[in-house]
Amino acid sequence: MSKSIKVVVKRKGEDSAQDPVLVGKIDEALHFVRGLRKKGDNLKVMVDKLNEHGHLRPDGEPWDYDSLNAFIHEHGL
Repeated sequence: MSKSIKVVVKRKGEDSAQDPVLVGKIDEALHFVRGLRKKGDNLKVMVDKLNEHGHLRPDGEPWDYDSLNAFIHEHGL
């Protein structure tokens, strides 16, 4: 009788049981942040623009410098 090994490969920070609503909010935030990065805006300007246009963090809170910086580094933007 042979034994089999199951290997699951995930990206760092990937969770297969994530809430689809949260995933959608993260994808939306990624879209807006990528757009602002392409324009060459600095973090302070990006925070102001995101909050001014009602684009909140995935957790529903307004952006601040530290949360945007962490989001960018976490998602490799």
